[in-house]
Amino acid sequence: MEINKNNSNKETTVAIIGAGVSGLALATFLQKSGVACVILERRNRAYIETRQRAGVVDARAVRMFEQWDMADRLLAGPVAMTIDYRLNGAGRVFTIVGEDGSPSRFCTQQMLVGNLMRELLDNMAGDVRWEVTNVEIQNQGDERPKVTYTDASGTHELMCDYIVGCDADRGVSRASIPDGILTKYTHEFGYAWLAALVEAPVTGNPIMGVSDHGCVAQLPRGPLRSRYYLQCALEDSDKDWPDERVWDEIRLRLNDEGIQDAIIHDKFLSR
Repeated sequence: MEINKNNSNKETTVAIIGAGVSGLALATFLQKSGVACVILERRNRAYIETRQRAGVVDARAVRMFEQWDMADRLLAGPVAMTIDYRLNGAGRVFTIVGEDGSPSRFCTQQMLVGNLMRELLDNMAGDVRWEVTNVEIQNQGDERPKVTYTDASGTHELMCDYIVGCDADRGVSRASIPDGILTKYTHEFGYAWLAALVEAPVTGNPIMGVSDHGCVAQLPRGPLRSRYYLQCALEDSDKDWPDERVWDEIRLRLNDEGIQDAIIHDKFLSR
């Protein structure tokens, strides 16, 4: 277990919950601006650096990093700026651009997270507290906000001026918002997606495919892996998609019998 060395600091300006792209980027900008901040993260650094996630840095985000004079460092690495759109197997490669013609960068989230960590932790001596549990937000209107959490050395209390929840929709931040504050909107499109992480890299351009048999996409997840997304029925379950069917559907929807089966590390359905 990684030891948190900064727990003696019991006060900060901004407490950030979650060390994903949004939490790390915010902390980097704050640190660069001289604003004290602390990130609380339930995983360890090694896990965050190797976690496979999607990552498209669109044109607006590219401009944001450029405005902070950090684009060359944070977006550096093997990136693609094209996508192969296929219709019933026939492909056409497009360059990713913003609405004003400025370039986007199609890069793995893993690469961006790694660069953000090196910038924040190694170059700026940022304060990230790893492997924390029992995170509780206390944000009463008549008291200064604070976050309590537990790690290997015990339970701690962090006083702050602002709390920023960057721990996604299932995190403690969303759960701490009182009832009646948020309004939720949903739209049912009539289909679900199967995501499969496979031991096969993208050999050309990332693929977005549409066919008479359904949609399919292949996006890079590091140098050796990629993730396929396949449109499927809402009533489908995991047992409806054995590995053999996944590869058969990929070949069918891309009209490419040359695609070889590879190890599938994980699969999940998203509705």
